[in-house]
Amino acid sequence: MIFKVAFALGIGVVRKSILELLLRHRNPKAEGGRRGKHSLQRKFVLGIGVVTICIVFLSITVLQRVYNDYAEARDNFAGISSYWLVLDAANRISAERGPANVAMASTNIDNAASLQRLAASRTLTDQSQDRLDIQPPSPFGPVPASLLRQVRQQLLRARNNVDHVAALPPAGRRPDDMKSAIANMFEVVDLLRVLTVWRGNTVIARDPSLAGNVVIASLLTDLREYGGRMGSQIIVPVTFHQKLSQEEGDAKDQTRAHLLEIWRTIESFRVLFEDDARVLQAHDEAERLFFGEGVGYIDSVVSQGKQSGDYLTTASELTERYVPTLRTLERFRVVFLDVLLETMGGIRDHAWFKLVEISLATAAILLTLVGLMLSAHFFLFKPLLLAGEAVVDLAEEREVNVTDPAGIYGGEMLRLFDAIGVLRGKLSERSELTRQLKNEAETDGLTGISNRRVLDFVGENGIGEAAAPSARCLILLDVDHFKAINDTHGHGVGDLVLKEVASLVRSIVPPRAIVARFGGEEFAVLIDGADLGRAVTLGREIRLALQQHRMVTAKGTQINVTASFGVATGLGGLDGWNRLIEEADLALYRAKSDGRNRVRFFMNGAMAQKDCPKTLNTEPRPS
Repeated sequence: MIFKVAFALGIGVVRKSILELLLRHRNPKAEGGRRGKHSLQRKFVLGIGVVTICIVFLSITVLQRVYNDYAEARDNFAGISSYWLVLDAANRISAERGPANVAMASTNIDNAASLQRLAASRTLTDQSQDRLDIQPPSPFGPVPASLLRQVRQQLLRARNNVDHVAALPPAGRRPDDMKSAIANMFEVVDLLRVLTVWRGNTVIARDPSLAGNVVIASLLTDLREYGGRMGSQIIVPVTFHQKLSQEEGDAKDQTRAHLLEIWRTIESFRVLFEDDARVLQAHDEAERLFFGEGVGYIDSVVSQGKQSGDYLTTASELTERYVPTLRTLERFRVVFLDVLLETMGGIRDHAWFKLVEISLATAAILLTLVGLMLSAHFFLFKPLLLAGEAVVDLAEEREVNVTDPAGIYGGEMLRLFDAIGVLRGKLSERSELTRQLKNEAETDGLTGISNRRVLDFVGENGIGEAAAPSARCLILLDVDHFKAINDTHGHGVGDLVLKEVASLVRSIVPPRAIVARFGGEEFAVLIDGADLGRAVTLGREIRLALQQHRMVTAKGTQINVTASFGVATGLGGLDGWNRLIEEADLALYRAKSDGRNRVRFFMNGAMAQKDCPKTLNTEPRPS
């Protein structure tokens, strides 16, 4: 449930990132422009990362479970394989007693052949024990070396006793010597049983579900051991043609009863192997040949021995007839363990293939996510971010290239860039229209210089970077006798005069000065700073240049134009600007009153007299 919630959250983050990307540039300043505080690409990567982490955690959980199944199947296979080797070693020792009994009971005629069979059997026994030494590492641990060493030492003593008896001539052999050698062989199996119990317990401790199979394998080994013991218990009387003693008869009866008890116990676990035809066939064969023929044959020999020592069979014949029935028990055990290992191997292999399959699927999903992230970055976020930056550039009136030179984007993205191209064209048209409207709103239509609105705005707020209420100087000039020019030459000539005056003034004043049409035939020059002397000097330069300028009409008529000037200095701001206009206007009015074509200035809150201060040179009389 946690993984589902986290996965949904990751998908939500990705979806939200895409939606925010489309709306990102609606307010570039609020979002921080193209370098916003929150990167949508990081959000996308975060979303993909969350989904990836969830998939990884989910995959790890599934992989852990599958790996545990695989590890359990692998360990069970290794445990049963190791148990199989221990049981096989025990079975080989049991099987070695048959050739050993024949060798001790053989005559001079068949002694060489019996010894040869004994040597071959001992080789198989030794090989089974060597396999216990070279088992691969397993979670069950190695076979205890000390216990295996004791088994080999006991086996060596038992073999020495067998060889001693077999080396004696038939007439020199005694029943007690042969019984002692057989008993020594029994002791080897009893000692090895400790090892089989230990290994069986380690397998069951690791996986209790294997208890039934371990028990059956152990019972089948015991079945072969006690089946062999039943034959060994009567081999001595048969060899020496002795009547079976009460003790020997009771021992045989106990062994027979124990065999039947083992078989009934195996039958109670029949559900564990009845589904496999091979095991059932081996079971039926053991039941028919061993319990039907082998046990019956031993019963008949025992019956003869209880009556007298005159047996109808020899020790060699007894072994040759009885041992084949014991091999059915061996085959039952081998088939059962082989099928069990085959099943466990299948479970192990299935778990391994499932582990590999899920691992590859997880790797494919992760690679797909990486590819999705890279593809989304390249084919989705990169073009969208480029488009977003283009929108910001367009909004900030910067030049932007919205084409796709590489031709890598198509479909919706291509249409998006086409749309931005159209938007750029529309914004360019609007920008040009806005510029024209702004120019018309701020420029006098006749003279091409600034109008009164611009002059008032700058006067109140400052020139360039200067801010109100900084000091500034204002020059007001009025064309002398302009009405007479209009009346004499017409309004067309009057308009020409105004244009010429504006052009002349613009050519003389500093670049940062504001030249504006104040109204009618009045013009204004606004200069930043409080240097009244510089402003008066500039006014005189303009007056003199205008006086010396010759204007010619279209008809060739020459017109002499002069102007009166009023200069003042003051602060900006609404109140300061209005006061500055009033003072400059008073100075202009004084210039007109004094005869026109002259410069007058307002200083220190009063109109300057005809004799100017020393800082301001008195202008020459107009010619």
